[in-house]
Amino acid sequence: MYDIYEFSTNINSQLTNTSDKNSWISVGDLAGWMHNTYVSSNGLGIDIPYAIQQSYDKGDFAIGETKYRGLTVMGRTIKLDAEEWSVLAFLTIAKDEIDRRVPTYRFFFTQGDSSLLRIIQHVYKFELTHNSLPVFNPYKPTNLNAYPPVELKEFNNKFSIDINLEHEVKQGSSDSLSYVLTESSCQVEGSKALSLAKMHRLTFSRWNAIGNRGDFAWAYNSPLLKLAERFVLIQAADEESYTRLKSKSSGGIIEHEIGAKFGIDEEKIRTLLKSLTQQESNFEQNAPHNLLKIAEELKKFN
Repeated sequence: MYDIYEFSTNINSQLTNTSDKNSWISVGDLAGWMHNTYVSSNGLGIDIPYAIQQSYDKGDFAIGETKYRGLTVMGRTIKLDAEEWSVLAFLTIAKDEIDRRVPTYRFFFTQGDSSLLRIIQHVYKFELTHNSLPVFNPYKPTNLNAYPPVELKEFNNKFSIDINLEHEVKQGSSDSLSYVLTESSCQVEGSKALSLAKMHRLTFSRWNAIGNRGDFAWAYNSPLLKLAERFVLIQAADEESYTRLKSKSSGGIIEHEIGAKFGIDEEKIRTLLKSLTQQESNFEQNAPHNLLKIAEELKKFN
């Protein structure tokens, strides 16, 4: 038996139509999380798992400036020390009282690093019941455990993977951890939940093809991500997002592998490389000399 937990962005909200709980605006942020069903050592709804909080604080679910206002979904497995979690995040862009964009999240997670598809199966059952996905709504918490999934074999038979698309994903450049797909590449007609399952399956294919490097993570219908290089597969939300993501996602694998080898946070590696590049205009061209310089700087972390 397993439990799927929920937590969401914590905001003050105001209904714009008192008879419709789907019509609301944000009137301010609050500390902590809303609709938190996780029981930590401090009690119900007080904290979320430390590893997930660290991942969120690091920016693993953050987006950049964008005009896109549609739904984005992210799947990620998170490991930190003895903690292992599978996390599904629904990101919607709400607005406040003066029409500014407000990113709002609803997270679902369960224990273990191989349970993302299981969460998506529950989401599919929710979609069949409500004809919608369980996106963030401050007035409507969601208990996914109340939507038992269909049997896995039956579920997998409800969508297919195009051989050419899978080949493209697997053979995409291994110099970059991320691979960016064009808009609607993973779309399954009539079901966004099945589209998420297709995205998950393709990510698994690419992750295996690149030797299981980096975190297992994907983003569906994504605008610009702040840490695009930390995703294995990204489906862009639109043409503009595709162009920006292609540029942003290149690289990242060097920082990841140096960080893993030396036990140094990837963000520190990025900061170091940026600093050295700014100090010396021909830093990238003078590679042999600068490899020694990087090695000397890395010693300072030990």
